[in-house]
Order: sequence, then C-alpha cells, then structure tokens
Amino acid sequence: MKSEPITISDPVTIDDLNHLAVRAGGIIAELRKRMLLPNASKNPPVISSETMALIAGISQPKLSKLIASKKAPQGTVAPGSRRVFSL
Repeated sequence: MKSEPITISDPVTIDDLNHLAVRAGGIIAELRKRMLLPNASKNPPVISSETMALIAGISQPKLSKLIASKKAPQGTVAPGSRRVFSL
C-alpha cells in the first residue's frame, strides 16, 4: 500500500508550532496530575486473619474469640468464608 504525501494549504509558522507545543504540554501536565491523584479506585492492602493474629502476637483461635465477642475489629468476610482486614 502506497501512502500519499501530505499537502498543506496554509504554511505552518513557528508561532503555530509553539502554540501546539504549549497546548500539548498543558494536556500532558493535566493527565499526569490526574493519574497521580489518590482516588477511590485504589484499594488498601488486604490482610488475612492468620496474618492479623501474627501481627497482634496472638493465636488464631484467640483472634476468632475476640472477633466473636466484638472486642476486636470485625474485618470483612470474603468469598469462601475467609475473614480479611484492611488498613
């Protein structure tokens, strides 16, 4: 497939190129700012109840009893009846 040469009816000036560069720089800066913003789609790390017990320095059964007696954070029950915690 042969490509056709581009023809320009109006000449492009240095000012036109400078304006285009400034606009592109502004768009890139805005995209970078949006990309680096904290947002709700980022999820905190999830910790299993086994890991939570290790962090707390208690046994898994002790953590289960504390959760049942509402003396410890309840965490979230994940699929498969796994209890997980997030920071």
